[in-house]
Amino acid sequence: MAMNAEMQSIAEERANPSFPVRELTYFLYGKEHAQNLEKAAQIISRDPILFHKNDRPFDTPRPAARARTMARVKRAREIRHTLTPDLEMAFRQMMNQHDKSFGMRIYVHDNLFRESIWAQGTKEQFDQWQDDITHMRVIGCFSMTELGHSSFLRGLETTATYDRATQQFIVNTPTLTATKWWIGMAGQTATHTVALCQLIIDGKECGLNWFIIPLRSRETGELLPGVMCGDVGAKAGRNGLDNGYLQFSQVRIPRDYMLMKWSHVSPEGVYTPPANVAISYASLIGERFWALIEVTDVTAQALTIATRYSAVRRQGAQDQRLLDYQLTSYRLMPAIAGCIVIQAARNRLLEDWTATLKLQDEPATMKQFLAQLNEMHSLAASLKAWTGWWAVDVLEATRRCLGGYAYSSYNGIHQLVSDFGVVTTGRGDNAVLAQQAGRCLA
Repeated sequence: MAMNAEMQSIAEERANPSFPVRELTYFLYGKEHAQNLEKAAQIISRDPILFHKNDRPFDTPRPAARARTMARVKRAREIRHTLTPDLEMAFRQMMNQHDKSFGMRIYVHDNLFRESIWAQGTKEQFDQWQDDITHMRVIGCFSMTELGHSSFLRGLETTATYDRATQQFIVNTPTLTATKWWIGMAGQTATHTVALCQLIIDGKECGLNWFIIPLRSRETGELLPGVMCGDVGAKAGRNGLDNGYLQFSQVRIPRDYMLMKWSHVSPEGVYTPPANVAISYASLIGERFWALIEVTDVTAQALTIATRYSAVRRQGAQDQRLLDYQLTSYRLMPAIAGCIVIQAARNRLLEDWTATLKLQDEPATMKQFLAQLNEMHSLAASLKAWTGWWAVDVLEATRRCLGGYAYSSYNGIHQLVSDFGVVTTGRGDNAVLAQQAGRCLA
């Protein structure tokens, strides 16, 4: 089949690289993972629900975007259980690049909800929930921030009061500002949440602890008594995700719905606090490391779009490709190099974080785990802030490389800019994180 002029230009560029492309690919992803990514891309591109060549995502209203994303979640769940663990990981990564709303839904359920129960709950508690989470018989969300307090966790107001007579906790939203806010999948979807609440026993505040709270019926999706959920409305991006708010009115949950790996409330109401209160916030460290994946994935996509456009777009008296102009190289090449460096650092940091988390599994290594939390917090805070700002600059630079098409939604970068906005504000404001990192280095 004959190629048009644009595809011929791209073919010429690809035919004359100054370095071995495959070797760089294997360096960035590892040979086996790179091959699995290609297999996953093939699975997605051939599935009529996950990918449709006539899909028009830039013109899709919010309700339709959510319906499409949930259809993809359902289909992906069916496919994932047929794959090997390594191929399933690659499949999830490719789906995240393909549909950012899908990626955030799966991240909230698999990473925030599941891993909070694993990190904060006992082995027995995790075993109780793991199978239902894996097969999505429950759909989970993560309730930390509140309307009046955002990520200032010490100011959180939602309470969980222990009732000895029934051995239950009574969860309550005492004020408007205590409303759990910006909670992904709370608006329409989640059946359960893990929530950070102020524990109260005998009228005394005992500090922040994590609780599992049912929100909706598993069978009908109807809200349970005492639970109010709503949608926060249209957002700049990721409108296939139902960010919402939560309010609790005297909601009773069993005693063992408090996650008790680090702290404990006995049937008699005796509270054993954690050895270090920072453990309750450890999940935020992992969130910030995971943000580096968003940084490299989004910038790599934008740089690919801008580089391909520059390879086919011709301009000037000699009808040169934009890629042959020094200004274009000045805009794109340092950003491509930065993306490669950040991805290599990201891979190493995620390995280190995974190894650090394993230290909490054994009493003999618990002190080492606690000692490493400060260093991990400093790295996560500083890199989340710096790379987030860097990515915003790269996205704008790539958009401007598209000339007259820069203002069109159909270039794809506009949507990446909107979708990425949550990374710079969520998981901790970058300016605050930079200050925290500075204090750690002082």
